[in-house]
Amino acid sequence: MKYSRKLYSGEIAQEKENFGKLKTEFLKNFGDELEKLDYHNKSHTLKTLEHVELLAKLERILPSEERYWDLKIAALYHDVGQTIQSKGHEKISSEYLESLLSRKGYNPMRIKNISKMIPYTEMPQRHSKDICVKILQDADLYSFGRDNFFENGGLLRSELEKKGIMNTNAKWYQSTLKILKVHKFKTKSAKKLLNQKKRENVKTLKKLISNPPRLDKTILNAYSISCYDLYNRFGLE
Repeated sequence: MKYSRKLYSGEIAQEKENFGKLKTEFLKNFGDELEKLDYHNKSHTLKTLEHVELLAKLERILPSEERYWDLKIAALYHDVGQTIQSKGHEKISSEYLESLLSRKGYNPMRIKNISKMIPYTEMPQRHSKDICVKILQDADLYSFGRDNFFENGGLLRSELEKKGIMNTNAKWYQSTLKILKVHKFKTKSAKKLLNQKKRENVKTLKKLISNPPRLDKTILNAYSISCYDLYNRFGLE
């Protein structure tokens, strides 16, 4: 984002109020539908928002800047397209948000700045020089470097299986390991916070591949991509 307007105290209060209304509308319109998904549910979106706020603070993007609120809006609506379809849901989410913000009278340039962030969450994540895009990307995949990495993987695998996308344990572990090796956190803050645990998760995956356990998959599955068609892009067939 090349330009971010500084906000006065009254404008900050207005942005906070406007965001609160958008969040209420999001929960009303998409909360129940997202809860039908095991991984890409309301909890994932709210966690992504929470991590956006944390990383924004660490990267010195503050509520006194318009881009802080733009980033939060993008995070809040980045997965609403999942209620329609998994493949290409980022574009659907972006277009929906453009329409929503236009109806609410947001400036066209600001709408563009917000909506253009969402397609960068598509896997594999593309490079961007925009710090807000980097924060959103890292927040979306925050669990790559957390203890709940394997728990979330089980949820994602269950979500995919309900859509008819089945994987053996071996294929799941191997494909997830390849994705982790390709992925890199984008912000300095995420690298500092998450890279060590991510390395540990990689080691655990390697152990699972070399010595597969006979345990329930929801315990030991690893996080994988949200759009199954990306297996081909990573060469994971």
